[in-house]
Amino acid sequence: MIKAYINGGTITVTSGKKSTEYPVGAGAVSLGGKWDFENPYAHFSDYNETELAKYARGELSKLITLEEFSLDALAEFDAGRKNKLYISKNFTMTLEYSDSVLPCFILNETKELFALEIMTAVAAGKPLKICENCGGYFFPSGRTDSVYCDRVTDNGYSCKKIGAHRQYRRNSRANELKKLYDKVTKHNRYLKSKGTLSAYQYNNWMKEASEKYASFKADKLSSAEFEAWLLGKEITPAPRARSRSSISDYLL
Repeated sequence: MIKAYINGGTITVTSGKKSTEYPVGAGAVSLGGKWDFENPYAHFSDYNETELAKYARGELSKLITLEEFSLDALAEFDAGRKNKLYISKNFTMTLEYSDSVLPCFILNETKELFALEIMTAVAAGKPLKICENCGGYFFPSGRTDSVYCDRVTDNGYSCKKIGAHRQYRRNSRANELKKLYDKVTKHNRYLKSKGTLSAYQYNNWMKEASEKYASFKADKLSSAEFEAWLLGKEITPAPRARSRSSISDYLL
């Protein structure tokens, strides 16, 4: 008999003397990949890594398209299917007492654990997401607005750490370009005050520069493109008129 205990944000799967504890939803999105904990699905006699991973990917690709990720939406999604998973009557739930009273689910096959993980994650308000670094599905372990998962990549760093470093570099680059933008603007303002640039030239440049900067801030213009524009768009002052020192100069 295989039991699954739900305790806050943790699921504990037991079979005999074996026990696996892990974060809610972490097992369902780890199928077919690396595990940071003992594989809880290995407790089941019907466990087949390749088949279950394929099934999980297919199911997650459907769930991610739901307009609302809630228990009601999950039930509605499942109601239209021949093989029910989330509103299945196969689940047996009871309460067990050790140090405290915990809900205990009696499970018979791997798909039931997968369904239990998804439903528990949804009930806990965890959104299903796609990691912006590795492209894998994940349920945020911390803040729900996280865009990076906790998977560890081949270089030994987690996607979350890589994402934080990438954001730091992006912010540093943005600060460098803001300084360049301010420097070029200040230089053109100086040329305008000296009369080297006309108000018309300066105002046109400022309008275009403001639009480019807004596009850069909105990620519609890359840092390389914005820098190239700034360095190439510094206004070339109009040539000064020659000073007229003789009658012949006035006649030219």
